[in-house]
Amino acid sequence: MYLGIRRYLGQKICIVKENWHEIPPEFKDEFNKDLLKTNLYHSKIVAIVLLIAAIPLLYMDFFNYLGGMWINVIGYRLLFCGHVLLMLVMLIPLIIVPIIKPDSEYKKYLWQRACLICFLILILIDTAIISMADQKTSGEITAYIIGVLGVAATVYLKPVTSLFIYLLSFVIFLAGLSQVQTNPEILDGHYINSSFLVMIGWIFSVTLFNTRVRDFLNKKGLEIYASIDYLTGCLNRRAFINQLGQEIERAQREQTTISILLFDIDYFKQVNDRFGHLAGDCVLKQVINLFNNSSRNYDFIGRFGGEEFIICLPNTNLSVASEVAERFRCIIEETKIIFDSNTINFTISLGVAALEPTYNENIDKFISRADSAMYRAKIKRNHVCLSSF
Repeated sequence: MYLGIRRYLGQKICIVKENWHEIPPEFKDEFNKDLLKTNLYHSKIVAIVLLIAAIPLLYMDFFNYLGGMWINVIGYRLLFCGHVLLMLVMLIPLIIVPIIKPDSEYKKYLWQRACLICFLILILIDTAIISMADQKTSGEITAYIIGVLGVAATVYLKPVTSLFIYLLSFVIFLAGLSQVQTNPEILDGHYINSSFLVMIGWIFSVTLFNTRVRDFLNKKGLEIYASIDYLTGCLNRRAFINQLGQEIERAQREQTTISILLFDIDYFKQVNDRFGHLAGDCVLKQVINLFNNSSRNYDFIGRFGGEEFIICLPNTNLSVASEVAERFRCIIEETKIIFDSNTINFTISLGVAALEPTYNENIDKFISRADSAMYRAKIKRNHVCLSSF
């Protein structure tokens, strides 16, 4: 999940301050899939509820048929057709979506999304047809009101998508209404009421969608901030190990080598004692800055504890990793920090370990080898030591 602190903080992606209407590119796929999963679940609930509600409606249609109303009033025949169509539409989320098995996740996502949009459009069109039929009986548009507000309240739709769905059904509703309602006063009232209804439904839908976006971004923001070290902004130990575990699994799948550098700041206690803890904090932050400016985009670093840091180098063998460690050691050695008119020089000692595809060891053993190499380097100070399997 985490691709290193450079992706989040180095590129200054501040999740909790994003516009609620826009999902950062890093999380769009995750948000869209989560949204689709939730919408499909809600659609199934709606389908079950409407199927249950259709039973007494069909009973009333049958009762009207026995009472001879079908012959005298065309509206009752249209109501029956609308109720049957409603039951057929309910089959989309309950039967059609589950039985179709595309050959890829991407096709599955597109298929499910298309089915969901068609399902919602058909619900609104069907409730519009039922309201048209009601013009020949009660003269009400209750069914269309329930359809618009029901869709807005149960499904999270992007503003453009919901606007398209509402406008399409609204145009069909107005076109049909003008054909079945002959009373100009009632027709004008329906025009006004349905216009406000669609506007309110769309605003309600947009509000719910933005709430969903805000909740998602807050959750991701908390996850990210819970995974970083407050002082330095790099990954904390738990987050680094989680990410390292994912990188090891990927390296094993792709049969590539992964390396880590574990290093400690030499004589860091003397920096704190001589210049103060704020100066020590400045040194720790500078280490991260130097790493960000000298590493690849997919390398990542974590604070392992105190003044110890650990770097992951994906797709890197031991020989290349040792060169990276030596280069980073030289960068640190040549760096001078000015703090309160004092010049602070510091060095690091690094242990390097590589995990080949053929190695059979867990993450703790992998880190332990780098740790042993680091402690050998600390004997000489400002040194790099390699670990062997």
